[in-house]
Amino acid sequence: MKLYIDKGLNRKINIDYLEKKYKTSREVSNEFYSNEGVFLHENNQFYKLTPVDKTIEKIEMDPEINILVDPSYYVKKEVDRLSFDHVNIQIYKYIFHLNSINAVIECKKTHDTYRPYDVYFIPRGKSNSDLPMKAVCKDIHEFISSLSNI
Repeated sequence: MKLYIDKGLNRKINIDYLEKKYKTSREVSNEFYSNEGVFLHENNQFYKLTPVDKTIEKIEMDPEINILVDPSYYVKKEVDRLSFDHVNIQIYKYIFHLNSINAVIECKKTHDTYRPYDVYFIPRGKSNSDLPMKAVCKDIHEFISSLSNI
């Protein structure tokens, strides 16, 4: 489950500043796009990704910001081969560990610059009912404030 805010975020994000402010982990993955579908290379194995779309729920966080809860996910199925005709995109994920959630910034590398293209939050609970909304709101506000202070 991913949480998005309904306001656009500044795409000029200073990753170095955020890494100094928050405990951070990083992941690098390779996504492959072909006529046969979307694939992921992870732990020396290729997987075909099949999206499972779910209804997005809107939760009013406060008068200024709403949270969009997206419970959609991908089913991963191991595959033996990858189509020869494909496009490979390397994805760099920066995961900032907050108190009740993780903030994730996904970037694509072009030349020597990492361009953010997706920003979302991952709750530590498994479902909406598990979300400590007060703590989630506080963490999201803090993170957004950090972005606007850059």
